[in-house]
Amino acid sequence: MKNEPFALELLPEHVAHCSVVVDNFCEVYADGEITTRSVGEKWFNMVNETTCMNYECLRNEANETFINSIGIQCNTICPEGFEPQISQQHCCPQCVQAQCKFDEQFYREGQSWASPDGCLLYRCVKESGFLSISSSRKQCPPVGNCPDQYVVERDCCKVCNYTESRMVPESTTASSTQQEEGVDFYEEQSYSNHPCKRVCTLGRKPETCYYRFRLEWYRTLSKACYNCPYNGTDCDRPHCIAGDGVRRNVAVINRMMPGPAIEVCENDIIVVDVENHLMGESTTIHWHGLHQRRTPYMDGVPHVSQCPISPGTTFRYTFRADNPGTHFWHSHTGMQRGDGAFGALIIRKDNDIHELLYDHDLSEHVITVQDWGHEQGVSLFAAHHHSTGDNKPPNLLINGRGKYFKRFPKITPLGTSTEAPVSDGGFDENLPVTTQPETIAVEESERTTVVEDAQTTTEPIATTLDDVELLQASSNNNIKTVLQSNDVRHRTKRQSRTVNFNAVVVPESQHIPLSVFYVDKGRRYRFRLINAEFLNCPVELSIENHNLTVISSDGFGIQPLEDLGSFVSYAGERFDFVVKANQPVGNYLIRFRGLMDCDERFTSAYQFAVLRYRGAQEDTEYESWPPYDYEAPGVQLNSLNRGPGAENVITISETNALDQEDLLLLRDKTDYKFYVYYDFYGKDNPHFHVPSLYGFQQVINNTNRLYTPQLNHISMRMPSIPFLPGKDVLDESQFCNETSVRDRNCREEFCECSHVIQIPLHATVEMVMIDEGYTFDANHPFHLHGHAFRVVGMDRVSRNTTVEDIRRMDEEGRLPRRLKKAPIKDTVTIPDGGYTIIRFIANNPGRCCVW
Repeated sequence: MKNEPFALELLPEHVAHCSVVVDNFCEVYADGEITTRSVGEKWFNMVNETTCMNYECLRNEANETFINSIGIQCNTICPEGFEPQISQQHCCPQCVQAQCKFDEQFYREGQSWASPDGCLLYRCVKESGFLSISSSRKQCPPVGNCPDQYVVERDCCKVCNYTESRMVPESTTASSTQQEEGVDFYEEQSYSNHPCKRVCTLGRKPETCYYRFRLEWYRTLSKACYNCPYNGTDCDRPHCIAGDGVRRNVAVINRMMPGPAIEVCENDIIVVDVENHLMGESTTIHWHGLHQRRTPYMDGVPHVSQCPISPGTTFRYTFRADNPGTHFWHSHTGMQRGDGAFGALIIRKDNDIHELLYDHDLSEHVITVQDWGHEQGVSLFAAHHHSTGDNKPPNLLINGRGKYFKRFPKITPLGTSTEAPVSDGGFDENLPVTTQPETIAVEESERTTVVEDAQTTTEPIATTLDDVELLQASSNNNIKTVLQSNDVRHRTKRQSRTVNFNAVVVPESQHIPLSVFYVDKGRRYRFRLINAEFLNCPVELSIENHNLTVISSDGFGIQPLEDLGSFVSYAGERFDFVVKANQPVGNYLIRFRGLMDCDERFTSAYQFAVLRYRGAQEDTEYESWPPYDYEAPGVQLNSLNRGPGAENVITISETNALDQEDLLLLRDKTDYKFYVYYDFYGKDNPHFHVPSLYGFQQVINNTNRLYTPQLNHISMRMPSIPFLPGKDVLDESQFCNETSVRDRNCREEFCECSHVIQIPLHATVEMVMIDEGYTFDANHPFHLHGHAFRVVGMDRVSRNTTVEDIRRMDEEGRLPRRLKKAPIKDTVTIPDGGYTIIRFIANNPGRCCVW
């Protein structure tokens, strides 16, 4: 609306104003009444439909008060959907939205209309004084225990398309009755039909959502699995954890992996009783993605927010679901997360800003990826920390299951070596490395695998059979591992393994069914990916013949990135993406490729799931599988160790947030800035290298050396009393940081203490996080508890760098920051030999933890 000032002589027909010298105010005669205005006071009123008069009480040179007036011609023509409205703040009427616009149609407040297919109901509503469009999906009854292949869509709802011939007869035996009771128990513990798992409609009342979590040691392919993995349908039985067909111990909630999914609406109250049934091991549960405002003791970090839950005891977590999005819960104690103690935590809200981009947001389209080994986590890390074992996962699982692809190492005659730099392995490039000129074929019928490790020492080493790592295989299938003493080689934990990419599914895994995600042709689906890994294994996701539209990360919306070929997720990250089912009806592989410690230098871990169009062939048997080193086409989001501007790559720092700006974080400088740098250092860490007995330099075999990861050359030591519960009794003089330990040479010696940085409430904070990248070619994600942050900068400087290099670049203005529309996350990666810059407001009193 444009207002034009002009001079106007007012006729006394409407209002008469005259000035009278009466001390410090003007007397105003209007509509037969007298009012007074102070000197300097301004006011206005409309004199007709298009004219507004501005008045001001002034004093002239003769010390007389008078009223100065200026007329404004008002433009009262508003765009369609808006109406002029008089307010107390503006002289002329303002155009105010009076109707909602949707598909070129206008609707007044309170009007409702349906989508063309009748599946969505829209309504024009007023929120916080503004009109907006809310949407809700048609309320559908639960499908129940219908097999996926019989679920069809009818009248916008999913229904079970069982025929009478497929139905169970009314007369049942005692065994079938008992089975039904067992299924009821399973449904109760899995919470698949929890009352809080509902459509989140506008105006709903928050619910209190109760869950009971029983954590216990369990076993893959237990008695609950009957004949799984050789009978694929048995793998779907209640309490059956199939994994990849290899038997091992797991620590799981309610005998499920992943554990029970919590699906609630925004502002519901979540109540979870965690019962620790482990034998001699404590636990806690962290609610990854929730900031626990006003409930900091519920964050689930042992020795920080609470005491650990002892065996045989129960702890109740109670908190508000106030941060909508895709999150997950997991054990925050020891290796339990890697052993299976994790599950989805989905918080939906009404009127989702992205809802018009998809037709369906289904519980069964939550994808949870985990790195998977074939031994218990404590055994894996005991071997890694104290002996020659490594921590490289051989496999990935999707929603708790997948194939296990065997890879045949190549054989080299003893003594054949050449000078070959292995730049990505992170070890001395001058060491001789064996070449692999040929592969020895092994007859599958003999079920014999030949294993050989690459030589990494310059002198011959006497070896025995006990020194060799064996490929694990089930004795049930008589798979043998044959090793000849003259074939044995040693490798470093940082060296590559060269593998034959023609992977073969091991017999134990042959009939393990892949996770299947059903879609209907022509529809659009919102998928939610949760990376629940706990090792250094970023995962690249792509879908055969389909592009992806990423709409959210870590629960925060971003400007949609359309037509992506793939994206990479790191441990703890979550991504929401939309898939358009626009291909011919069929089965399409969803491909998950492990990177870094899972790449071709180590284990070539990769996995598949199936995107199945309804009507496509069921139980498809694949005769061959795509190789590990396939190239995902198109543009990739969040690539490994790539900086902004790279071809066909979008870094997470280049995405645009949809949330409104945090004005305090737009300033050039924040109240506090910290440089947080890390790497793996060769030190005499007494937990693993006892000086004078087997110190770091005393250990000759490189595979027995353990490099210590540290932040600013400090290892974290938890206090005797948890930080939050013991805040009134803890001796803060025992805390330390980089400044307080300057009198020690922590760059050379091992420093360990309660590493604490204290920040005033409501201060703005910037962290420049640096991966020096000298010891390993690695890439690590960081997760901030209690806060989300803006990612304002990210780049890879070189293969390695130092904090001094980054400080100097920052002082020279060579660390660019993009402050406006910076994406919001709670988990982010730091490129190897590079940096990531985050900003946040310290507005959650109590704590924040960087993990």
